[in-house]
Amino acid sequence: MEDACQKAVEFQVANRLGWLGKAKLGNSFRWELTEMGYQKDFVDFATEAVIVHVSRKAPKA
Repeated sequence: MEDACQKAVEFQVANRLGWLGKAKLGNSFRWELTEMGYQKDFVDFATEAVIVHVSRKAPKA
């Protein structure tokens, strides 16, 4: 799960996603897990985790 979240954050940073891009990423992630046959509870949990990680502001350097 941590690996998926980290990859999503890296994708967000590389592509500078705004709120709409983050929503599209979350939706695509949700549908991909659903199509792979994961249970709804897990899909909801995993999608929320990815969106929370992607939505966090980067720490100031």
